[in-house]
Amino acid sequence: MFKSFKAKLFIIIVFTTLVLSGITIFTLYQIGINTQLETLRKDVIHMAITVSLMINPELHKKVNPDDLVVTELLNNLNRELYDITQVNTDVIYIYTLIQTDDPEKCKFVLASDDYGRKELDPNDTVYDVSNIPVLRNRTAFMEPTATKDTYEDKWGEFITGYAPLKDKNGKVIATVGVDMGKKKIAEFQQNIKR
Repeated sequence: MFKSFKAKLFIIIVFTTLVLSGITIFTLYQIGINTQLETLRKDVIHMAITVSLMINPELHKKVNPDDLVVTELLNNLNRELYDITQVNTDVIYIYTLIQTDDPEKCKFVLASDDYGRKELDPNDTVYDVSNIPVLRNRTAFMEPTATKDTYEDKWGEFITGYAPLKDKNGKVIATVGVDMGKKKIAEFQQNIKR
């Protein structure tokens, strides 16, 4: 009887240890993923702030967002954004958005992927932001921020940082968006899994 009690006690201790170890590992994994995501959010916010300081707001105001023909000015501004994406391969797209009367729609003004185009696709100039709370509630036009988590649109899956673009009087004229792609996020998560 004493031997069976020792065996049962041993099994209970081993089982409890395995369960507690599993819970601990899962908790640490979740903390690691959340910490990595928060680090990525901070990185894209800082990138968006930096880009907002690189864009000349007076030139930005000269771009007509309703004109689908790409002017030399627009192409030059888009080239600056494109060049940044070529240097920082973690960044997929950089763009500026302006508000519209509809809180669920914004309008593109500049876009790194429009560099070199002759004219713009009218289907790509208005952006449905209904699934991006920081744009829908206009937070991205008030302060530097980032999406809470990844989101998906027709261009892919991203985590995005935003920073207001202000003119010389301090008036917000647009927000700068910096998209980090799913590949970079997956790399971070793979490191945690390892």
